[in-house]
Parts: sequence; structure tokens; C-alpha cells
Amino acid sequence: MSLFIFGLLAIIAGALAASNFVIEKIPSAKGYLEKAVPYQAVIGVVAMILSVLKLLDAFTIQEDMFTKLINFVCIAATALVGFLLGFPMVQQWIANDEKSKEKAEEVRKKLSPYQVIAGLVAIGTGIYLLFAAIVP
Repeated sequence: MSLFIFGLLAIIAGALAASNFVIEKIPSAKGYLEKAVPYQAVIGVVAMILSVLKLLDAFTIQEDMFTKLINFVCIAATALVGFLLGFPMVQQWIANDEKSKEKAEEVRKKLSPYQVIAGLVAIGTGIYLLFAAIVP
């Protein structure tokens, strides 16, 4: 069940991260993505936290090697997407000193060119995890 939930979260976060690309390819998705935009930061923080928890859990789950590899790729892509989507909320939690805020902003600027790619990877690996959870 955890693969199913994490796969679903990866698809949602990935679609938000790569929203321009998704809307270009699937115009009917525009309405759904626009409804999720107000919750983007919350979805990002949840994706980031669940990615860390899933990483800790990933070493104990007995899966075939291919599924385990896809799981790790999905965790990395979802964590990156979660950080980028949840950055506004994370920035509020960072200590009030300007140096740490500037450092966090530098990291975000370095990672933001990879947002669409990570979003697409999260969508693809999330779909695989959904199928892996449903089909034994």
C-alpha cells in the first residue's frame, strides 16, 4: 500500500512541477492543475517529508531489484520536486538570519532548472510504482 500512496504523491507533485509541459501535452489537465496550485507548497512539503521517510523504509522492503531501483529514482525525483514546490513554506521556517535564507535561495536557484525534468521523472516512476503496487 505504501508504494501506491507514494506513487500517487509522486505523480501529483511531478505534474505540478512540470505543469507547463503537462498542459502543453494534455490540455484537459489544465483545470485540475489550476485547482491544485494553491496547495502546491503544502504538497511539496509533504512530498519532501514522505520522500525522506520512504528512503529510510526503502532498505527494508523486499522487492525485485528493478522495482527497488525505480523506487530510489522516484524518491530522489520526488524529494527534489518537493523541495522546489515547498520552498516558499520551507523558507518561512528557516531561521531569521539572512545568511541561511540566502544560502537556501542559492540552492533553489541551482536546482530549479531541473524542476521539469524531475517532475517528469517523478510522474513516470510514480506510474510504475502504482502498477507495481496493484499487480503482484
